[in-house]
Amino acid sequence: MDGALLSIVASLVVAGVAWYVAWAGRRRALPKNALLGIRTRSTTRTDAGWYAAHQAAAPYNVLAGIWFLVGGLLAGLVGDRGGERATILASAWAIALVQVAAAVVVAGRAARAVDGE
Repeated sequence: MDGALLSIVASLVVAGVAWYVAWAGRRRALPKNALLGIRTRSTTRTDAGWYAAHQAAAPYNVLAGIWFLVGGLLAGLVGDRGGERATILASAWAIALVQVAAAVVVAGRAARAVDGE
């Protein structure tokens, strides 16, 4: 698989996971599990905190998914003279990771509010 296709496929997969977590979290349908979701001490303490956390973080996860996808598509469309593909992908994914970090902060606050902390 060449670099362009790999960039696109990887970004589609990561964006899809972010959007699934956002969609299920918004509907309070993401069960506690070992793989998906925001897993911090405050978000995993109670079921009510878990669901509130993911519902609050859903918009940030949607934005992260958009940035993951945009980065992959743009990186896949450009040539790779001088490392443009890696630069575009790293830049967009860095912005996406800032959105994920914001989701974690918002999720923690929502979980603590529900749990009465």
